Amino acid sequence: MNYTGIILAAGRGSRLKKKTEILPKCLINFRGSTLLKRVVSNFIENKINKIYVVVGYKQNKIFLSEIKKIKNLNWKNSSIMRSLLCCRKILKKKNCIVSYSDIIYKKKIIDILKKTRGDIVLLSNNNWKKLWKLRFSNPLSDLETFKIKNNQLINIGEKPDSIKDIQGQYMGLMKITPNGWKKIQNHISTYYKNKIDNLDITNFLCTFVKNKKNKIFVKKIKSSWCEIDNQKDLMIAKKNFEK
Repeated sequence: MNYTGIILAAGRGSRLKKKTEILPKCLINFRGSTLLKRVVSNFIENKINKIYVVVGYKQNKIFLSEIKKIKNLNWKNSSIMRSLLCCRKILKKKNCIVSYSDIIYKKKIIDILKKTRGDIVLLSNNNWKKLWKLRFSNPLSDLETFKIKNNQLINIGEKPDSIKDIQGQYMGLMKITPNGWKKIQNHISTYYKNKIDNLDITNFLCTFVKNKKNKIFVKKIKSSWCEIDNQKDLMIAKKNFEK
């Protein structure tokens, strides 16, 4: 089965302060490459050669011959969900792997995602406790619910009452087939009345799975993974991400 790659990279990354005054967040350097280049390389090494990147902030700084840029013209006043909607013509026709641009992960997990059955599939980080202890003194202050039953997502993105409410963590990687996208668009039009500019993907998934007709499958992963939200995250990633 052939796949198309979509990378969401429209945001500035204001929590990184001076590092994103000149360049967008996706062009931050990590071990001799940029965050974006690493994601692109992961796709290419998994034989995903058609790659679209949704750009916004300082998009003219992004030059990669392997990609095609899609502009989120309203990136400043919209959310990552709007960036995903910028790719609706592609998602309607192609099997897609969607990746955030500010995450660092091993190339092998894309192959795992491709091979997992389902129209909508998320990867779940099973090593989240180790990483979050490095990022926060109280992980519950930042983490959100993530509950699974029979390998399907049943709850995500809410405030947890206890550590038992966190059975994994969404990694910013998702597989969406055209049939899956049809269900996503239907939920957007019926539940949100197409008003999604302030909606992030996690909150969307939260309402999506509350409709029992909507199925999202989850594949648990035990592999090095890092999210870069701020300068501390970048330092932790450089120190702890396995080469």
